[in-house]
Amino acid sequence: MLRVQYRLKQLDVAEILDIDRSTYSYYESGRSFPPLNRIITLAKMYSVSVDYLLGCDEEVTLDEKSEIIAPLAGNKKTLPVYYRLLSITDYNRGRRLKARRLV
Repeated sequence: MLRVQYRLKQLDVAEILDIDRSTYSYYESGRSFPPLNRIITLAKMYSVSVDYLLGCDEEVTLDEKSEIIAPLAGNKKTLPVYYRLLSITDYNRGRRLKARRLV
């Protein structure tokens, strides 16, 4: 936990965010979710990305993405969206492969 790594108390972070300690405690325990402006403040404070704070900093594999968007393939109206999302994944993967070849 970043707060503990920086040797901060909940009260310290709560004061920076201009909230009550109990509110911050709710954020930390998952009982409540902070608004975006506070997430951004925390990200800047700890020098990490918002994605990192939200647990979304890992790259999604094609299998994971296919599983997420699979319901779109079964509907005639959403089928074009399904193919666009798959092509974005393929395009991004191709860009990464080309970049690796250049290094």
